[in-house]
Amino acid sequence: MRFRFHIVLAVGYICLMCLQCSSVPRHPAVPDANQGIEELSPAEAHAAEVLSYMMQVVLGQAGNPKYRDDWASRGLGIDLDYAKISEIMGDSAQNKNSLMVYDANILGLSEVLYYYNPRLNQFKGRSSSVSLYPSSEMVALRILLLQKWHRGERIRVGAILDRETLFLDPGAVPDAKDVEETGLRPEEIRFLQDIFSSEPQLFHHLTFPCLVDSLVELGVAEEDARAKTIRAKPFDRGIRCRQYSPAASPEAVKIAILPSLIQEFEFESFPTSAYPHGFRPTSFFTDMVDRLILDIRKSLEAALTARLSSEKIADGRLSSGDGQFERLWEEKVSILLEDERPLVIHPANAPTVVEEICPEADLILILTGKDVYLALDLTSEEVFPTVNRMYIDIMDIRRSQIDSAADDVAEFIMERLFPDTTVLRRVQTARMQ
Repeated sequence: MRFRFHIVLAVGYICLMCLQCSSVPRHPAVPDANQGIEELSPAEAHAAEVLSYMMQVVLGQAGNPKYRDDWASRGLGIDLDYAKISEIMGDSAQNKNSLMVYDANILGLSEVLYYYNPRLNQFKGRSSSVSLYPSSEMVALRILLLQKWHRGERIRVGAILDRETLFLDPGAVPDAKDVEETGLRPEEIRFLQDIFSSEPQLFHHLTFPCLVDSLVELGVAEEDARAKTIRAKPFDRGIRCRQYSPAASPEAVKIAILPSLIQEFEFESFPTSAYPHGFRPTSFFTDMVDRLILDIRKSLEAALTARLSSEKIADGRLSSGDGQFERLWEEKVSILLEDERPLVIHPANAPTVVEEICPEADLILILTGKDVYLALDLTSEEVFPTVNRMYIDIMDIRRSQIDSAADDVAEFIMERLFPDTTVLRRVQTARMQ
């Protein structure tokens, strides 16, 4: 798989940060944070899954290696004073560099997070615009977890969840037992009280398996009995890929398209007939899927015409003549699609998610949001041809910049359909030189 890599200019990024916001559509209205803990909507639950990966990045354990050391240390010397952190984050004139890293690689990922849960953004969804910065509560929580991690200390999720009244009441006074059982110091408990009372939804996030998984794997949470129970819950998304462009032959090459870390889904507060699972794809998403398939088809037809026009494939599977390619495509190439809800796929969980959603696929095309790949740190060991997965930026499809990816898919199909052709042997030899 070949990827485009952008050079992000520091000066340009600083200028962008000065703008502080960009316009994005909001759907639906954001609930009042003061209503207390409620069941998360499908979009908010999805955002919790996005957050589980984002936490790995902002604690320096994933993402672009260039910024990992900065993320793993930025904020270590900050006092656990939520009011002060909130003041810095809310004042455009104050420098936020002591609290977080100016990492342009996570902008695309951040936009996805804020789209599905605006309350995790600095503007809290109260405006038609979205800030470039996360909410003050998010920044504060990261600093606490970072400091615990550097001291080799771990929080105990079960003990915290058992003390909902304590953590949602900033006036409640922790006792010695609270300190002992939660793995938190008195000042850390007070800090979390301020965070959770300001955004109660974050407390509820501690019940989500994907987030608890990340906290335990990162080494900032102890796997106590409650955490084990939460992690053991089957995380069944309740969806499978479907036939989008079926093939007549059961031996057809199966190409699956999966949406991941992408904004192109509308959502409602709860599932309806129009929004199964609480989501439905936008017309733009559907158009880009169709364009991707068309580009693959064109690449395959061009490759077959150029390389095989003077040859007959053994047993007559392909020969020159009108309609041959159309019949080949309809019989031998099957396109599968998951478009009921967005997914969260990154190198660490890709094999598991793919096996759950589309185990029958021969090749997986993971369709991501704009520039999201910059936060994934995709190495050659994690993409095609080493594995059967490609990551494709949806905006590359819109800009007609996927010739390389379409050619790779076409060659994969050819190798599956005609493994013994002399043409393919020449192609493989050329690639090795």
